[in-house]
Amino acid sequence: MNRRQLLQALATAGGGIAAYSCSDRAEAERVAAREQNAKLAADVRWSKAPCRYCGTGCGVEVGVSAGRVAAVRGDVASPVNRGLLCVKGYHLPSMLYGEDRLRFPQRRNADGTLERISWDDAIAYA
Repeated sequence: MNRRQLLQALATAGGGIAAYSCSDRAEAERVAAREQNAKLAADVRWSKAPCRYCGTGCGVEVGVSAGRVAAVRGDVASPVNRGLLCVKGYHLPSMLYGEDRLRFPQRRNADGTLERISWDDAIAYA
């Protein structure tokens, strides 16, 4: 293979990847619409927020029902992610309500055990 053939092959592969990405986006939109229609009740209130999982700053729409996050979806108006979310973004509600999530500050004792402390003590300790 010469240089010209290599460049042609790379250009063709790039076009295939772009087409694949477009089909992924369309599939993601279909899945989001299907989930929204199937799972969400009429009392869900949608608000916009940034995804806090990493430093990219994707736009997220958060659906809240009865004071709890019911669903998340990508914000189509966001210039960063244009309505798409990664797997971490889609799992934001499970991180909020996970059983192993810390709910109060703790301090490790010399013997390795943890003890619950007040927020004031934790802030003063830091």
